[in-house]
Amino acid sequence: MTEALGDAPLAIAIGITPDNIRLYLPWSDCYLAATGISKDFEELDSELTSRLVRTVRAYHAAQGEDERRAHVWSWTTSSTSGCSC
Repeated sequence: MTEALGDAPLAIAIGITPDNIRLYLPWSDCYLAATGISKDFEELDSELTSRLVRTVRAYHAAQGEDERRAHVWSWTTSSTSGCSC
């Protein structure tokens, strides 16, 4: 899929958690996370969110890339918040 996209970014918008993000890091540029990092439908879990961000940053740093290359966006029913990783 990344070959067909060329330089266009690829985003994954379902099922992202701190435990499975490593599977997608080589293939995707952006991630939309919600229930996988939430306490409930209205509140993010700060520890899960931090783990996700740390994992993304560590991956990109290990690849010799700018650790803030990828972006993780989270949606809750009360607000939308983005976290540049």
